[in-house]
This record gives sequence, C-alpha cells and structure tokens, in this order.
Amino acid sequence: LAAYAPDPVPAEPWISTGTPHLYTGVIEATGVVGPLVLPGGTACAGCIAGQRADRDPGWPRMLAQWRSGRGTGAVPACDLGLATAVAGLAAAHALSFLDGELPASTGARWEASLPLLDWRSERIAPHPECPCGAAGRREEEHMAGTGASHDTMAG
Repeated sequence: LAAYAPDPVPAEPWISTGTPHLYTGVIEATGVVGPLVLPGGTACAGCIAGQRADRDPGWPRMLAQWRSGRGTGAVPACDLGLATAVAGLAAAHALSFLDGELPASTGARWEASLPLLDWRSERIAPHPECPCGAAGRREEEHMAGTGASHDTMAG
C-alpha cells in the first residue's frame, strides 16, 4: 500500500527537519519510484493524498480501510525482476541527488507494471492545503536552492 499511497505521518520528522526523502516500493506487478521530496520545495506524501482526495472523494475512506490492517494477510508477492528494476532506478535517482543533480523523481512519480515494464511518469504538484510548505511556489522556486551544500558521494 505504501507504494501506491505513502503515509505522510512517518515522514513528518523528515519534513520538519528539511530531510530529503524518496518514496519507492513494489506491490505485486507494479513498482513505483518517487517522488523525491525536498521539504518545503516539492510535493510530499500529504500532497499526494490531498490531490487524490480532490480527484476521488471516496479516497480517504478507502485509504483508512487499507491502513486499518483488517483483512490483510501476508505481504503481497512481487516479481523479482520488477523489484530489481525499481531498486536500481531508486538507487540511481538517490545517487544523482547526492551528486548534486535533480533526478527525474524530483516532483514526479515513476511507475512500471508487468509484463511490459514500461516506465511512465506523473508530475506531482504541491497541494494548496498541505502543511508541508511547498504550495504556492512556482516550479522554478521549488528547485531553486536545491543545489545547496549537502553530502555527496564525492565527499
């Protein structure tokens, strides 16, 4: 479920401390990478939830049922090849960010499903009602300052 609908609550400390984080996961035959969240600059898990609720008023209720854990058994299986591809793409995006670049997962979600493994991307805009602080800024502003000093693979 977290791959489809990341829970904003566990990420609250990261948002409040300005810690970048990347959502990724695989459920059965679908893999997701992104968004890479730059707190206060790009959409977060709360923005994703808000946008989905705007499009589908029944979404919050369905999400609450999923997260309640009732009726769930074992974790759904996933395809090994798909999991490997998702892990590779996530690592590439993380390393790109650590090297000072803005990867394609910044402000976007990448999704692939079997059997074709055809990657599709969807832009994720900050939600105006999300408390993350990213709403109300233009795209250029979201990305400005992200080249600020941070740990890199080079040192």
